Amino acid sequence: MSFKRYVFFTVALICTFALTVVSVLLVYYYINKPSDTIIIRNIVISDEISNQSRLTGTISRFSYGTRQIFVFFDFEKAQIDTSIEVCWSYVGKEVRTDTYKLEESSGSKVYSLLKEDGSVLPRGAYSMKIMQDEKPVIPEYLFNIF
Repeated sequence: MSFKRYVFFTVALICTFALTVVSVLLVYYYINKPSDTIIIRNIVISDEISNQSRLTGTISRFSYGTRQIFVFFDFEKAQIDTSIEVCWSYVGKEVRTDTYKLEESSGSKVYSLLKEDGSVLPRGAYSMKIMQDEKPVIPEYLFNIF
């Protein structure tokens, strides 16, 4: 009888170990797998390329004379060649939408709003949003030039 118990215990131990290994590998695969919707974090809106103070959805204010507004962000879980749109609006009207391809599954990006002639951005309320497949990936970020 003790031989049968030994075999049963050994088989049960091997099966338990194998299931644990498979479970860990599946969890690791799904954690690192690119998803249909990318994850965007650490969003910063700034008027200087060197100033990346972190903002978390608050309304930002920039003084008149600003020529360019930057958006910095980190992204992850993107499929290679995922297309995103960065949409800029001024007083409720879309003024610029650019489509970009993300060539990595994670990383950091910076994009900007700039008038074509390089002149000062007008005073007023602005917003910026990032879209993927015509769906917002982040909440709309609001800022003002006063």
